[in-house]
Amino acid sequence: MTTSIKIVLADDDADDRFLFESALREVNKETQLITADCADDLLLILDKQEVLPDLIMLDINMPGKNGLDCLQELRRSERFSSTPIAMFSTSIEDAFLQLASKKGADYFIKKPSSYSTLKKVVQFCLNIDGRRKENQQSFIIDIKSNQL
Repeated sequence: MTTSIKIVLADDDADDRFLFESALREVNKETQLITADCADDLLLILDKQEVLPDLIMLDINMPGKNGLDCLQELRRSERFSSTPIAMFSTSIEDAFLQLASKKGADYFIKKPSSYSTLKKVVQFCLNIDGRRKENQQSFIIDIKSNQL
C-alpha cells in the first residue's frame, strides 16, 4: 500500500498558496497539502496533527511571527527534530540564508517566477526524504526553468 506524502505550507500570500496547490495537484494528486496563512496558524495545525508531515515549508515574510521565528520554534521541539523544513521565499538575501541555516532549515527554496518552474520545485519537494545531511545537497534551491 502506497502512503501519500504530507506537506504543510505556511504562506500569507493566498495566490502563492493556490499556485503551489495547483502545481502539486498536476504533479502528484495523492499528496496531502495542508496550508496556513500565518506562522501561528501553522503551529496550531501542527499541534493537532497525529501524523507528522514529510515536509514543512515556510515563507519568510509573514505578518506576526515570521517564518524564521517559526522555524526556530519548530526546531526547539523534539517532535519536529527529524522533520525536513524548507524556507520558501522570493528573497534569497545572504542575511536570510545565514539565519535560516543557523536556525535549522534544511533547504532554502527560491519561489519561481513561472508556473512551469513551480511544478519543478514541487517535484523537488516531493523527492525530499528526511533532513538534509551536511554536504549531501545544496542548501539553496533555485530551480531555473531549464533544470530538471
